[in-house]
Amino acid sequence: MLPTIETERLTLRQIEKADDASHAALWAKLDVIRYFQPQPKRAVEFAASNAELYGELWRRRSERKLLVPFAVIERSTRAFIGHAGVTTHSGLKVPEFTILLDNTVWRRGYGTECGIATLRYAFELRQPEYVIAIVLRGNIASHKLMKKLGFRDSGQYKQWHMKTTLYRLYYEDWKRASWP
Repeated sequence: MLPTIETERLTLRQIEKADDASHAALWAKLDVIRYFQPQPKRAVEFAASNAELYGELWRRRSERKLLVPFAVIERSTRAFIGHAGVTTHSGLKVPEFTILLDNTVWRRGYGTECGIATLRYAFELRQPEYVIAIVLRGNIASHKLMKKLGFRDSGQYKQWHMKTTLYRLYYEDWKRASWP
């Protein structure tokens, strides 16, 4: 099982079955998923099953001590506000940083806060050569977050028939960074 990680304003913990309804509500927000799903309206229709499917998959992978995203809980409200962490990219078979936060908490620095904590966990646990992140071209906030976390632009990558940018964060660069 995943450890619980406390940051200044967040609790990062295992995604639980009880989170599925909150996760589904998050997936049903077009503003939140517009850069994640190629067909947002279809994703909203299947929001509950997406959340349940990913939640169950991540819970099983966690039991096998594999890398999975954490539930992100805002400490001040105890609300489930998304997921963040490192999992394995299904096609490339390399560690991939993933983050999905509720639009009600955007522009508060939570992406950076949970990015630092979850990347630290992944690098300390597995020490991979690098972690990737894939960001759709129009998602300016996520591009800024990847650069802030130290990821390097590695060029174009096509995923789900969409134009994306592939980023890499090398373990050696991570070790040299001065994170709090």
